[in-house]
Amino acid sequence: HSQTALDAVCLKPRSPQAYQPALEAIMAADVIVLGPGSLFTSIIPNLLVPGVLEAIRQSRALTCFVCSLTDMQGETWGLDAAELVEMLLAHGMDGLLDVVIAQQDSEGQRPQGNVTAAFAAITEQFPPSGQAQSGKTSTHRVTMDEAMARRVLAHGIQVVLRDLTDPLHPSSHDVSALSDVLKGVISRCPSRLK
Repeated sequence: HSQTALDAVCLKPRSPQAYQPALEAIMAADVIVLGPGSLFTSIIPNLLVPGVLEAIRQSRALTCFVCSLTDMQGETWGLDAAELVEMLLAHGMDGLLDVVIAQQDSEGQRPQGNVTAAFAAITEQFPPSGQAQSGKTSTHRVTMDEAMARRVLAHGIQVVLRDLTDPLHPSSHDVSALSDVLKGVISRCPSRLK
């Protein structure tokens, strides 16, 4: 992966006390959604708090990761969507992540073949809501193509690809589109431990 991206995250102090009501909420959840947000500063640090990964492991919840739409300089700059997932797995989510929701590659072109497996119907049910406006920014789009999707699927994680971009704010998710995809995933995916 990129030389400019962070490789790992740690906590200082190393073992902060977890907030017990949060652990109880995780264990009682039907769905756990990680993201969207900054991978190394908003998502992974929560997983490093002692007890959080164990609570996810004990939960019957379906776990979803929503990939960011853009990279962040000094943090995830240069990482592709599959590398974002792999970083999450390297920080404790290996074997605990069920579904990845990511921006589809190449302006609405969906991967061909069996890449999205049983979740192809979810992607097809909710057509793209519009194209992102182009503009010059210091960030790069983070999309998932077929090769990246296959890398994620090799970890036993399902992939849902679609256009999630807010047409008015290209670096933000379209709240309605993301909500629709999450509703589709939840309605079609059983929890891990039923």
